[in-house]
Amino acid sequence: MIDQLRGYLNRPIRDSERRGLFAAAAAVMVAAAVLLTVAAGEEGAEPVKRHVIRSAVAAPPPPERPADPAQLPVPSEEGPRAVADQPARKQIAAAKRATRAFLAGYLPYTYGRAGPRAIRLVTAELRRALGARRPRVPAAERRRRAEIEAVTVQGGSPRRVGMLALVDDGRRRYSVRLALARYSGGWKVTEVGS
Repeated sequence: MIDQLRGYLNRPIRDSERRGLFAAAAAVMVAAAVLLTVAAGEEGAEPVKRHVIRSAVAAPPPPERPADPAQLPVPSEEGPRAVADQPARKQIAAAKRATRAFLAGYLPYTYGRAGPRAIRLVTAELRRALGARRPRVPAAERRRRAEIEAVTVQGGSPRRVGMLALVDDGRRRYSVRLALARYSGGWKVTEVGS
């Protein structure tokens, strides 16, 4: 019996059977579509509505500016930026003055001639960090007098600036990298490295 069914199914379709088989296949597809639509009912339409509403409402919120400018990244000098994203000349001049005032206390500190309290225009966090890891300086190095040769901007925004100071202590020249943040009272150094 199974062999007879296989033989019937595997035989070529006659031209007279084609219209009937086509109508039967179309009827099955229409019936399946109707059943799926009825089964979905209102539930099928609701997710689409939710999706449309969600996409209209779920626009990303504007990025919040941190209250502490020290948490902002130091912008790079590379690439074009809008004028509003760049520090004004007065801000750059003030940041350079703050850098020099910071280094006036920081350099003696690094040579072991002053404590962290002598460092001006520094955040409390950085002052604590500098106090926790005071440098160990040989006596011969303590006598050196480091002088600032140049201070250059390494990138910045109206609230955050990177600086590079070139220092000479009579024996060697080296650079000191700094990051500054602008608070209501003016610029303060937030990070220092070599």
